[in-house]
Amino acid sequence: MSGTVGATLYVDGPAIHASDSNQGTRAAPLRTIGAATAIAIRNRARNVGTRIVVSPGVYREAITVGSARSEKPAPIIIEGAGNGRVTVSGANIWQGWQRTNSSVWTHSWPYSWGLASIPAGWESQRITPIVRRREMIIVNGHSLEQVMSRREVERANASFYVDDDAHITYVHPQAGTILDTATVEVAERNSLFRIEGGGNIVVRGLTFEYSNGPMQEAAVTVENSSNVTIADCLLVWNNWLGLSVRATNGFTIRNSKANFNGGAGMTLWRVNDLLLENSETSHNNWRGAAGGFIGWAPAGIKSLQITNAVYRGLVAIANQTRGVWFDTDCSDVVVDNAFICGNQTDGVFIEANPGPIGLTHSIICDNRDGAGVLSGNSSGVSLNNDILYNNGKSQILISGMYDTPRPIKRWKTGQTQMLVSDHWNLQHDVIVGSGAESLIATTLAPEFWKDFVDTLTSHDNLWFNPDRSDVFRMAGGERLNFAGWQSRSRDQGSIFEDPHFTDAANYKFMPGAGSRLSGRNLPVAPPEIAERFRNASE
Repeated sequence: MSGTVGATLYVDGPAIHASDSNQGTRAAPLRTIGAATAIAIRNRARNVGTRIVVSPGVYREAITVGSARSEKPAPIIIEGAGNGRVTVSGANIWQGWQRTNSSVWTHSWPYSWGLASIPAGWESQRITPIVRRREMIIVNGHSLEQVMSRREVERANASFYVDDDAHITYVHPQAGTILDTATVEVAERNSLFRIEGGGNIVVRGLTFEYSNGPMQEAAVTVENSSNVTIADCLLVWNNWLGLSVRATNGFTIRNSKANFNGGAGMTLWRVNDLLLENSETSHNNWRGAAGGFIGWAPAGIKSLQITNAVYRGLVAIANQTRGVWFDTDCSDVVVDNAFICGNQTDGVFIEANPGPIGLTHSIICDNRDGAGVLSGNSSGVSLNNDILYNNGKSQILISGMYDTPRPIKRWKTGQTQMLVSDHWNLQHDVIVGSGAESLIATTLAPEFWKDFVDTLTSHDNLWFNPDRSDVFRMAGGERLNFAGWQSRSRDQGSIFEDPHFTDAANYKFMPGAGSRLSGRNLPVAPPEIAERFRNASE
């Protein structure tokens, strides 16, 4: 961030004396963040930078920071203060619930949102009605499951149903909960924070929750902007996206979590100069998964047309979809020290990218119904000093268009490039499966698989499957053992041997007695990661 701060504004929504007609001093604070932001924008027009200090509390509002008139605008910093949480919420408190003759409560419903429109380009997908809904009801801090009929809500605790025709909502709270005395929140705002055409902006220490944006809308959006930083923030329990960053140059997100969102945790599109550091995108796509929508768009984090990017210390676990997805024309990307495990489908999907893309010192494990690393017509991919362990379909799966290159139009130049999976590099990796899992496999035609193998650089890897030896699956389904794989590929200096991890079931991938990996600087799982998996409602 460049420029100096010349003004400080204080916001204290819970304070009795707070008012948006105040001057925003510590003694006379503003009531809303939006009012402070409006003053900051006026200050910026005079080339005066502003720091906005927000006291703990719940701020039920939507905030927008608009275009900057200068190429180097004065900074705007919005930061939470104090020991409590600063929450920007898309929900309002509703009272006046009426109990029926069962455990279900009712309230009039003033909205006619119905089913969201299907986004352009998604017409080929089967998208069930529950995925197209946007209603959220939260009781005592717990988001309820939306169901699609009066009969279902009668049967299911912790659920709700919206009758569009009758304009009534029905809530079946958890057993023993009385809505007269409970805190009931209903999500009514689809966007919580937008930066449009802004620059030199920092958002720090805020929580964004309960936005009810439909498919492809986000709680926090950064668009056509530059030099934006989000730090120490939570983007949680939003109906679709936690964070969307589009057409932005110079974006940093640090020490933040985009967890428990109904679609993706984060989506990034046409971002140049990106730094994601020590951040998390976990437990996402609950809305999509409710309707079986797990493969087309959502991921823990999805990146499209990204250049010059570093993802360092990324955690993506227990998403009800893919963990990490690089989708089309991503280049000069490094993923370092990541933990991508326990997702429903693939750990990492690298689709239609010219590269280079590097995954280093990372753990990709226990992704249930997909590959550890899935490639679809991507070139220049490097896996270096990674652990790929116990992923469902294959540890590495080279796929894509069967017998033809995939054309893409480069987003910066407009030129068409034909992509195949070639010029991969595997070095110092530990690649372990079990049962019938392949260690490396392909769905490509033989000539395109030959392109991959002939341009592969691979050495000093440990491969292992304790249950079978023919775990290298070639084009056409041919299975090879390790010796056969080495004779067909350019893999040199590698071994097929048990790594003797001390406690891989609890994500402790440390070499035990007799391991050939002793002395290696292996990646380490984040602290208490096993407990995280056991407690998905953290």
